[in-house]
Amino acid sequence: MSTLENTVSMMKTLPEADEAADRFLKPVSREDIMRDIEIAEVQFASGEYQNAREFLAGLRKEYGV
Repeated sequence: MSTLENTVSMMKTLPEADEAADRFLKPVSREDIMRDIEIAEVQFASGEYQNAREFLAGLRKEYGV
């Protein structure tokens, strides 16, 4: 199968993937995103965050990855 044929094949499956995602993910408004960013900025400024490397290391340890 050529690269083009593979790409077309994958593109045909995307609408099904979108429908599945819609069942689990609610739509998010611009206002919701902006509110979340504001909350994150306040948390960061007050030191309420975890280092990403430490967080991922914890997940790896927890799930044995």
